Amino acid sequence: MTPVRTPLSPLRYPGGKQALAEYAEAFLRANRLQGREWIEPCAGGASMAITLLGKKVVSRATIVERDPLIYAFWKCVKDEPAILCQMIHEVEVTIATWRTFQKYLHLDAMEKYSILELGLAGFFFNRTNYSGIVAAKPIGGMSQGSEYTIDCRFTKEALVDRIVEISPLLEKSKVVFGDVVTYLSRTQKRIIEQGAVVYVDPPYYLQGKKLYRHHFKDKDHKRLARFLNSAAFPWLVSYDNCPFVLDLFKGQKVRPIWLQYTVREARRADELLITNQHRLPAPGPAMQETFMVEEPPQLEWETA
Repeated sequence: MTPVRTPLSPLRYPGGKQALAEYAEAFLRANRLQGREWIEPCAGGASMAITLLGKKVVSRATIVERDPLIYAFWKCVKDEPAILCQMIHEVEVTIATWRTFQKYLHLDAMEKYSILELGLAGFFFNRTNYSGIVAAKPIGGMSQGSEYTIDCRFTKEALVDRIVEISPLLEKSKVVFGDVVTYLSRTQKRIIEQGAVVYVDPPYYLQGKKLYRHHFKDKDHKRLARFLNSAAFPWLVSYDNCPFVLDLFKGQKVRPIWLQYTVREARRADELLITNQHRLPAPGPAMQETFMVEEPPQLEWETA
């Protein structure tokens, strides 16, 4: 059987979860959760939702994002893809544009500018800044003295093609602006009634404050864990592997993983998968190059 080609997110993120999507499919099937709605708060690049929609493993998705510019981007991909793509074609990828777009980072930007302006700005910063971080400096620096310049990750035709491919997948889906716990608290009755599955990839404990405008403080991590630990709907969480996080989710099933983000750099991260479901399946043979599982002696988990 020919493998299903899955679409790629147009957004760049440190620790993007494209590589984890195959595992998510195995997790859904192991717990008989496939075919349901996939809810992805803290969406960022939304790689998991896009991949699972593309493979028809889930029926629809709800993408929830707290950063106004990233929320606006996904809202435009769903509702105004043609106009957004035209704006991407026309924008000048220069330091001058980068400076002009700084106004969209202000706290009152959602009140002052259109959703298309904000969506373009979010996409622009993601593709031109270091590591895709919205509030970072541009690739090549302000002087553009590096061999890598501000436009080196802004391949317009290829990125527009991704948006055109993804947009139809979101027709039955929702894009929501909001905080993860606030959204889940408000909608948990519907989530339970409709049997939806929630996947949360929060700002990580150790590095989150360096990467995101809306990072978590200790109280936010505790709030999320407290809510999930008592939730009656199925959920899966990915987190960085550290004692603080392990303590938050005592009593839940945990699987440490080594997740390889890039083949070229062979960069790996020590992370955790956590769930309230019965099974956290072991990576299959086709995933061994991406995942290498090591079992700390203090942890136990159930394998499929």
